[in-house]
Amino acid sequence: MSAMITQRPGQGTEGKTFVSTTNFRSLRLRSGCRVDICSTEFQPELPLDTPGLKVKIFERNREIVIPKIGCQDFICTGGNLYILGTQDDFGQASMDLTLEGPSFNGNGNGNGNGHHGNGNGNGNGNGNGHDGNGNGNGNGNGHHEEPGPAVYKVTVTAKKELRIVDEKCLTEEQKMYFNILVNKALREAKLQSMGRHYYDTSKRFDVDCSPALQLFPGFFTSIQVTENGLSLMSDIKHRIVQQTRAADVLEEVSQKNPSAVGDMKKFMLTEALKGKVVMTTHGLNANLYRVDDVMIDMSIDSTFQCKDQTISYRDYFKRQYNITLTKAAMPMIKSERRKREIYLPAELCIMTGLTDQLKSDFRVMTAVAAHTRMIPKVRFAKNDRLYEILATNEKAQQILVNWGIEVGLSAMEAEGRQVEQV
Repeated sequence: MSAMITQRPGQGTEGKTFVSTTNFRSLRLRSGCRVDICSTEFQPELPLDTPGLKVKIFERNREIVIPKIGCQDFICTGGNLYILGTQDDFGQASMDLTLEGPSFNGNGNGNGNGHHGNGNGNGNGNGNGHDGNGNGNGNGNGHHEEPGPAVYKVTVTAKKELRIVDEKCLTEEQKMYFNILVNKALREAKLQSMGRHYYDTSKRFDVDCSPALQLFPGFFTSIQVTENGLSLMSDIKHRIVQQTRAADVLEEVSQKNPSAVGDMKKFMLTEALKGKVVMTTHGLNANLYRVDDVMIDMSIDSTFQCKDQTISYRDYFKRQYNITLTKAAMPMIKSERRKREIYLPAELCIMTGLTDQLKSDFRVMTAVAAHTRMIPKVRFAKNDRLYEILATNEKAQQILVNWGIEVGLSAMEAEGRQVEQV
């Protein structure tokens, strides 16, 4: 039995040809832009589940790293270190750096910084993090960040040069590299990362419906290879934000089930929120958290270790963000992120998305659809906002220019065929 080989179909011949506009922009690469991929080894070793800590240490020591390596710029992802503009013989290089960063201990209580898994109590202990300015605190018997700097010997070893031979035949590693660059440019432009999408939280707007809802406009981006070469695909996204907070949901469940106590009460409260996505806005940026549990044995008066003192969540938020928490009997919200446990006051967690009740409300869905469902012309116009941001934001533009990427000024076009109805 002979094998059947499936081939890509050729150009069509039926119907009338027409030119369509796509949601792709061409990416042109500057020649002579050398990029090397390096590995890093820390002594003493860092916890394996805190990749964000590597990023933090390298960024903190940027003025030391660049002249020591002899490069123009670098990007640390927590896994690889991308080096820009090194010498031709750097491919065989291995060098040692002395960098300062937070210290870690294997037991006891400590604190950490960052909501991306930087220095929090993990392993056999618990970690508590908060968003906003990237400050968080961990405690428990797992590894954690100690107050004060530590000195690390970091060995940077060149693995290979990231050489683009043919833009139409990129490897997954090369695609990932370009996605990293675009995402860094978006972060420099102050777009907020929420999952795989980036949102402009400063452009939020109200939806004319009851109950009141807000929409956060955002973008989805992905590096793709087309017949014309390397391109950036993008589309608009929206994040629906309710005016209801997690505390309101918990209070409603408790009022409907006044006799529920103990395990039954925990079950009902957890079922009401588990799997839902909440947003906090008390810091500089909005952050999303998926609810994994409701901790009825914790409240805003529960304490954790912050640097060299024990502090309650109530006092911490007052001191750090000037927020007065009032719901003393309200359980805490637990969210797990990158093997790290984060505890948040329910009164600060804003519900996102649509509940089943809202989805069944025709007036609500019509009001939401008026903003999210749009004709192609309007959709393209809103999508162009992404490229305006990349072109006009000085820091974002600097990233793209330094790393040799130029985004096309207009959307790519493609030829299509319109077939007559039979």
